[in-house]
Amino acid sequence: IGPSIKPSSTPSISVNPSSVPSTSPSIKLQNVALGKPTTQITNFSGSSLSSRAVDGNVDGNYYNWGVSATSSINNPWWQVDLMGSYEIHEFFIYNRIDCCPERLLGLQVEIFLNGLAVWNTSPTVIVGNPVVVINVSPSVRGDTVKLSIPGRKELLTLAEVQVEAAQIFKIVDEPLDGTDPFSEAGDMPDSFNGSISFDSVGFVYPIRPNNPIYYASDDDPDAFSLETTPTESVALAGESGCGK
Repeated sequence: IGPSIKPSSTPSISVNPSSVPSTSPSIKLQNVALGKPTTQITNFSGSSLSSRAVDGNVDGNYYNWGVSATSSINNPWWQVDLMGSYEIHEFFIYNRIDCCPERLLGLQVEIFLNGLAVWNTSPTVIVGNPVVVINVSPSVRGDTVKLSIPGRKELLTLAEVQVEAAQIFKIVDEPLDGTDPFSEAGDMPDSFNGSISFDSVGFVYPIRPNNPIYYASDDDPDAFSLETTPTESVALAGESGCGK
């Protein structure tokens, strides 16, 4: 997967997470990594598969069948496909606790979107603390998360990786209130001739409210009016050549 880039902001690191994510209560977050497809560079054994890190079990004891582990290898990595794009707000990364917690030192966390790295960080890992919490502020949109230990030969062991995110883009893409845009139910006009009329329409870009493109006035020559007839094709272009 693509190269990492300089993080867009400096994350805040916590080691004593609360049960409630430390983000705006108006945004409902959920662990979008749970049960999603995972891969890692190698498997230490048949019982330490990459999927162990998203099985919902935060028990950091390797012998309780809940920890993923790579073999001892240069630049080990693990990643999860979120199967959709999400606004990522926070990470909870649970370390192995029965042995070798120092293996997580030098951890790097990356967020990818459409195969491109859009954010990364190297959080402070305190040996003996079972979890590293990373607050992503401002939130970052991504569809894949990758964890790695760059620059040395190591085993990467993970008890659980929780990616707390908002499903805002999934919500936006869904029909409002379950409305089916292709449904033929409801009232329909008896006839439709395909004529379209724009009469003194005004338009302004939200980011430039003081610079109207068209003025909504009957007597203003810059007001937009247009009549189209059935089977007619019309293209609108501004002075820059951009479509409208």
